[in-house]
Amino acid sequence: MRSAPTSPSTISTWPTWSGCWTGLRWSEARELRVADLIQVPMPRLLIQRSAPETVEAKPTKSRRSRHVPLPDELLPVIRSMAKGKGPSDLLITSSGGARLHAAAFKRTTHWPTTARGRRLHDLRHTAACLWLAAGVPAPTVQARLGHSSLQTTQIYVHYLGDSADKAGLEFLNRRGHAPQIVKVIFRWSPRQESNPRHPHYK
Repeated sequence: MRSAPTSPSTISTWPTWSGCWTGLRWSEARELRVADLIQVPMPRLLIQRSAPETVEAKPTKSRRSRHVPLPDELLPVIRSMAKGKGPSDLLITSSGGARLHAAAFKRTTHWPTTARGRRLHDLRHTAACLWLAAGVPAPTVQARLGHSSLQTTQIYVHYLGDSADKAGLEFLNRRGHAPQIVKVIFRWSPRQESNPRHPHYK
């Protein structure tokens, strides 16, 4: 994948890059505030609310907040979005500083041509596939996407097929991972099985 653009002349493409790197829902991207950009101890976004275009802002679909890490390629873009804004200001906006609207965004980016039949929501699918193909564990991807069920995340694993299996095998074969996995296994207890939802997802 190419590096994310940072020039003001390419500001109209920022929501696209943000979507395919973070897996945010369009409604979540519309409601992000500058205060949701967390840079210490690591750069990430705090996803708390969503703003569908036809209703007022509300909690996320899962009604839970979550964190999404920001890769080095995207961080300069997000920082550029926040520059000169106050904590309560919208983070991702149009070039004129207005809240995102799908119709205007598609018109500005010539979406029917540039997207080649893809939907805005497909940017979220792109992020999921990129993470899984890179060997990120499915439960971690689940947490980043805000899926209430791991089964939903597993759909992407089946879609990726052999590439997901290869990435997972490479992850397991990396030096130092095997002892960590053994420790996790020996920390497991039958009591945990009756409550499969890990505290991390609360």
